[in-house]
Amino acid sequence: MIPEEEKTALTKELNEKGVFFTPSIEIRIDRLDNIPLMELETNNENGIYNRVRKVLKPIVNYGWDNNILRITNIYGDEFSIHVYLGKNKGIISGWEITIWDYKGTKTVGVWYKTYAADDDKLNINEIRSIKTRLEEFTLHILHCSDCQTTMPSDRGIAFNPEYHKEYYGGQYFAGHYCKKCWEVKWRAIESRENYD
Repeated sequence: MIPEEEKTALTKELNEKGVFFTPSIEIRIDRLDNIPLMELETNNENGIYNRVRKVLKPIVNYGWDNNILRITNIYGDEFSIHVYLGKNKGIISGWEITIWDYKGTKTVGVWYKTYAADDDKLNINEIRSIKTRLEEFTLHILHCSDCQTTMPSDRGIAFNPEYHKEYYGGQYFAGHYCKKCWEVKWRAIESRENYD
């Protein structure tokens, strides 16, 4: 929720009229080599992403803290991106970049990068890897969220159920899993979920 002291006259007017917008902060994928990852890190309150997000929230009457950072591919398709600096018992373990489809219902991929300094940026090869995956996703090519093997997409599943049974295991939240990973690990995890 938006704290009362941060609400503007416009926010209050939008709220009275029941108008709510979902803003997004969009970055072109080919610009990521110029932006330090720390500026986009989800928990960095002083990073450019969080500073812009906090300013946008009351303006558009957006009361949630959901991730609104987006990247676009060469086709203009938007994807949700989450940049996280992992820590294990207070020790930095490295960067994790997760990308989902725009709605966050399908994981497109997860990339890891060793932490060297707060000004770490993605290099051209890392960006190229992400761009390739985004383009594949746009062309309905999915990858297993665990082992990263290529799988049939939802469109492929709809048109070829036999292919589905042979290669596609299942889904757990936004993750999609190949038959092997589903049977070995994810089926049991999903079966324990109560979705409450």
